[in-house]
Amino acid sequence: MDAALGTDSLRLALDALSRTRLLGAGVALSAVVVPLTAIALLARWRPPGGRAVRATLRTVGSLTALAYGVYGASLAGEWGRRAVGPARGRVARALGAPVVAALGRYRTEHGAYPPSLAELVPRYLPETALDAPTRSPLAHPFEFRTRGDAFMLRVREAPPRYSGCEYSSRTQRWYCSGYF
Repeated sequence: MDAALGTDSLRLALDALSRTRLLGAGVALSAVVVPLTAIALLARWRPPGGRAVRATLRTVGSLTALAYGVYGASLAGEWGRRAVGPARGRVARALGAPVVAALGRYRTEHGAYPPSLAELVPRYLPETALDAPTRSPLAHPFEFRTRGDAFMLRVREAPPRYSGCEYSSRTQRWYCSGYF
């Protein structure tokens, strides 16, 4: 794997995560700002008709604004699971791709996978690549296991610790679970 390609895919994944989080913050903010603005405007609104008509229209408008606020808040809560999670999964896979490639090169030369990821440094992988997940938004180090002629590389998310992506050399695929 080309080092520049790995860096570009990581940059793109981090950019996507930043945009997704920013958009989620906008959704959450609109859940508060839109209803409050609507209620403030309804308080100053003077529709034609009697006092009872005005009160009814303001009440209906206020309830509609409240319903929008509740709906917007539920969207903001769901945003992390449906939008931010997959973006974090792309970051995890981009961070793990150079390590997977280095493990493949190591096995080609030595006939087996190394007992630990430290064996890859500096010949197959720079040390910064092994520290990359801890410096990323995931903030959790790689986990590595070998079983016979196969390995498993896992990248988790530090705060919840139940979200993560795992690469299996048997299937040569990434599997993400939790909020990833």
